[in-house]
Amino acid sequence: RCSTGMQKKVDFIFSIVHHPKLLLLDEPSASVDMMSQKKMNEDLMKFMENGENSIIIATHLQEEVKQMSDYVYILDKGKIINSFEKDEVRELWARLWVTSIPNSIKTHPNVVEVSSSLQQIVTNNLPALQEQLRREDLTITNTQRLELNEVITYMIEGVKGSQI
Repeated sequence: RCSTGMQKKVDFIFSIVHHPKLLLLDEPSASVDMMSQKKMNEDLMKFMENGENSIIIATHLQEEVKQMSDYVYILDKGKIINSFEKDEVRELWARLWVTSIPNSIKTHPNVVEVSSSLQQIVTNNLPALQEQLRREDLTITNTQRLELNEVITYMIEGVKGSQI
């Protein structure tokens, strides 16, 4: 009998020893010590190097997603509720601070959230919203790209909100 972390390491070794083209991993670094996590990540990156291998990974850890994913699928109750290219999210999702927020902006299809008291907008399509703000002669005072976990939270909340 061995620890959960040790069992995860053994399972991982058995999963790659046969040189598969596809790995299916469920929380691969859960309960694994930091040094072993680092080694596993290195091994997974090496596995992906040739461009012919793929990994499907179920994880709650943002760092695993950032390091190993090209595409992200969000599941809720076993159903895919959203999917996207990881790098595209960084380009499209942002928080903007503006001089004012008229109703035309509040109802813009790419506005996800508005905080009038902070003059703040969250958008899922920065270029489109920037263009609309320019057309309305509104000034952006600050822009902040959203982290992946924030985007995923907005996506999940948006789906749940639309079902109510």
